Amino acid sequence: MARTTPGLDFLAQNLFIPGLFLFFFLVTARHWLDLHFATWILVSAAVAVVSLHIIGRTVLREYVQAVEAARMGARPAPVGSQSPISRILLGHLGYPAGTFWKLVEAYGPVLFGSNMVITTSPDHVKIILRTDSHNYAKDESLHEAMDLVLGTGVFSLSVDMWKFHRTITRPFFDRNRVTHLEMFSHNAQSVAAQIISTMKASQAVDFQSLIRYSTLNIATSLLFGTCVSSLPNAPGAKPNSAFPLLPVTEFCEALLQLQDIVSERQRLGWVWPLYELLGDKAKKPLNIIGRNFDPIIQRAIGRKMMKGVGVIYHGSDGCGVGEGEGETLLDHLVELTSDANLVKSAILNTLIAGRAGTATTLTHLVYFLARHPTVMSRLSAEIAAMDSAQTPTDTDMADLRYLRAVINETLRLAPQVQYVSRESVEATTWPSPDLHEKRIYIPPRTKILFDVSALHSSNELWGPDADHFDPDRFLDRRFTTYLAPNPHIFLPFGAGPRTCLGKDFPYDEISVAVIELLRRFSVISLLPRSSEWDARRGLDRASSMNIPQGLWVKMEETVQ
Repeated sequence: MARTTPGLDFLAQNLFIPGLFLFFFLVTARHWLDLHFATWILVSAAVAVVSLHIIGRTVLREYVQAVEAARMGARPAPVGSQSPISRILLGHLGYPAGTFWKLVEAYGPVLFGSNMVITTSPDHVKIILRTDSHNYAKDESLHEAMDLVLGTGVFSLSVDMWKFHRTITRPFFDRNRVTHLEMFSHNAQSVAAQIISTMKASQAVDFQSLIRYSTLNIATSLLFGTCVSSLPNAPGAKPNSAFPLLPVTEFCEALLQLQDIVSERQRLGWVWPLYELLGDKAKKPLNIIGRNFDPIIQRAIGRKMMKGVGVIYHGSDGCGVGEGEGETLLDHLVELTSDANLVKSAILNTLIAGRAGTATTLTHLVYFLARHPTVMSRLSAEIAAMDSAQTPTDTDMADLRYLRAVINETLRLAPQVQYVSRESVEATTWPSPDLHEKRIYIPPRTKILFDVSALHSSNELWGPDADHFDPDRFLDRRFTTYLAPNPHIFLPFGAGPRTCLGKDFPYDEISVAVIELLRRFSVISLLPRSSEWDARRGLDRASSMNIPQGLWVKMEETVQ
């Protein structure tokens, strides 16, 4: 069927059976019974038929699952509501901020809503991500939603293609990081210079907006070998031709829109097409980004051909690293495959993952430092003990234990990924949180969802001060009490076979950025519009973990 809009396609596929039933009923009534109906009756009948179809299918499915659970000596997961309609809404229409915690508090750590099982149990998370990961594939609804945006990438692939993607990209992420640290340092210096320039002009800076552009420079440098020079009015910024067909800011906005669309579709689940009845929201930003990938890939192919005849191209990327100084991910992929679509999807997936998570964590980290000046003072003292004239080395990074703890605490209270979803392949059972109860039955082809932020902020798992920002929990006895014996309560980058390949990159980039900021600035203060935001409860889940009003701060330079 030719594609119209996601919403119309969804309605055509899911309402065909009840629509066909209603059509034959009306034909029979008109021709055999000579009955004619008013328009309002027809509309009401259509709504009733569709509703009864959905409710009936849900009730029948739950009955079959109860029988199968009994056969396996288990019990169905506790339902999130006694009403089938409420369970349908729970299972399909997403979760407003705060709803997840209320459901868990009311019904326990495992609950069932129509075709979805929700858990906050670390034992179940361990089963899903590590010990029985082969039985939990990527959620099919997520696969469809993301495939339309990201193509055949690591976020949305089936198992075989996902393994292939990881195989061809892994070598790039396993290489020496010295050059990367130099690149991170150069970019962090540009950010600091931009803050100083902005502060002199307007006395305040939106750090969230600034760091979004900054991390895009790093991501494109690593992927393409040339950055987009997207820091607004960065002192000393050089013109760049990485994206010659459009202004850099338009590319940035298109990328951010894609991230928001992916996040929203994942949150809404299988009914996301209903929110795009009038058109595919991803079409415009994809066109903006897509038309710029071809010339970039052609440049990489050209470099490959020149390399084949012994000619090595050397050039400056405008971000402090020359193109000839190291193979980029794009160069690496072009060496392995000539499939342009595969290369495009791999680059786009990695670009979104690498840029968004780092920007989010840096934004929240600066927020926490501004709210906790004693933490900032202690961290500044640790950084001051380094040689301020050099780019941080591997040894420096290993010695900065408190900095690592600050980053981890930020990732705990404001994780980069809110929800992780999987889909069960075969029917199975989980251990019950109550040892006196039977095991919990998990039906086949059921969406499994766990909220990482709920897991990260549980008083039961992290202690009575789980709501508090305290980096020392990763250094003192609380680490050995809570995290060491149960590592699956902390999942900043996933776990098991699907753990993030490039997880060391954000740690390094964030560390270098914080080092440079605290070398240059001694005080960070929040403007009122940002100080009222609550990092744990105020996350805008439909907007890729953004702070809705921005992070407006003032910074005071360190007196030399």
